[in-house]
Amino acid sequence: MDNLDQGLLSALSSQLSGAGHLYVAYSGGMDSSVLLHALAAAVPRQKITAIHVDHGLSPRSREWAQHCSETCARLGVEFRAEHVHVAAGGKGVEQAARLARYRIFEQLLGAGDILLMAHHLDDQVETLLYRMLRGSGPKGLAGIPQSRRLGKGLLLRPFIKIPRAVLLEYATAHGLGWVDDESNAATDFDRNYLRHEVVPPLASRWSDYRQRLWRTVAQCQSAAAALSELALMDLAMTGEQAETLGHSICLETFSKLSRPRQLNLIREWALIRHCGQPGHTVPVEVLESLIPAREDGAPRVVWQGGEFRRFRQRLYLLPCLAEQPGVAGLLSVALASTLEPIALPDGTILQPSRGRGKQALAIRPGDKLAVGFRQGGERCAPAGRGGSASLKKLLNEYQVEPWLRYRLPLVHRNGELAAVAGLFVCRDFCCDEHEEGVIFHWQCPAPAFLSQK
Repeated sequence: MDNLDQGLLSALSSQLSGAGHLYVAYSGGMDSSVLLHALAAAVPRQKITAIHVDHGLSPRSREWAQHCSETCARLGVEFRAEHVHVAAGGKGVEQAARLARYRIFEQLLGAGDILLMAHHLDDQVETLLYRMLRGSGPKGLAGIPQSRRLGKGLLLRPFIKIPRAVLLEYATAHGLGWVDDESNAATDFDRNYLRHEVVPPLASRWSDYRQRLWRTVAQCQSAAAALSELALMDLAMTGEQAETLGHSICLETFSKLSRPRQLNLIREWALIRHCGQPGHTVPVEVLESLIPAREDGAPRVVWQGGEFRRFRQRLYLLPCLAEQPGVAGLLSVALASTLEPIALPDGTILQPSRGRGKQALAIRPGDKLAVGFRQGGERCAPAGRGGSASLKKLLNEYQVEPWLRYRLPLVHRNGELAAVAGLFVCRDFCCDEHEEGVIFHWQCPAPAFLSQK
């Protein structure tokens, strides 16, 4: 048993000792109970916090949380319970609960922290079978990763190559207590059906089925890594650039890639920019519907993690956007002497700075500033332009992407349109060459999943 005790976490001992803090995803089940017990024996207990997420899906959830709290008290480990509300969406209760858990974990992890989860080899097998039946490609068949970044920290699964039977042997030998989730026996859930109805016949025919399927996982991990490398090279070749919101690539260069490489690039691009895995129909729809569509039809392909759009021979990867910011009328703006950023209702930022000349808005004592968004019918004359024109025409001339045209902040001085943030100041409101005024920059803080990393 000493060898078993020493072996469970020995492979990760160097990473664990160097961690800022260790969090354990602790459901109270057998797997996570073994992980918590073994970890408490391997590292100083003041470095450990057990995180129990109560989804409120079982009538026994309070009982489970109490068990977890009492176990942590006996071990001398900090315990933290988090309660979440799970609303089943299009992908079901299981997926909704999973997303809720990971949001909690991601918020907790600081730089250098590690979250440990108790997934084991049998979980890996079930995941592989489930994804095979779902029609996944190499990325999906690469299975559950042993480690990955999560928020500011790292997620580790030290048991991913260890069969559940080994964990059960440890739990029994140490007299550990754990809770049993009654839903684990319900074969209405796909994973439970695989566990109870599919895996046992496989085991009776192929006793080494775990090792056979692990080889598939390993080969798919290698293939997925190669496809990711290819996508990075193609992404560089197609001239990816950061935009006001999201990123874009050149369609002319993209069109020269083979269809398999195009599909691979679309899938991997979304993952590289942390938009999640688009469904297998999304890349096909981009190629067959979005790219050939007329530009004036505002074509887009949307999925849960983001959307693809096309404009002026570039393909854009964006967060899911509402068509308009939903703000009517004008909002008063007070400029502090420090020119601090101004948060707008749609989540964007109006950043003032000092400047001179035609790019700066002249502001005099008593002037009242307000900001609004395009409503339709506006006209103005940019500084340096002969006559006025409709704002709609001007935004087209400035090649502003269509999905940004109703989002651009319009700065008003004393009730009149005076500047379009980030583009121009109107002729009658700009500073003289040596006069100091304010330049308004528009910033769209991109969601973390679209950030450069």
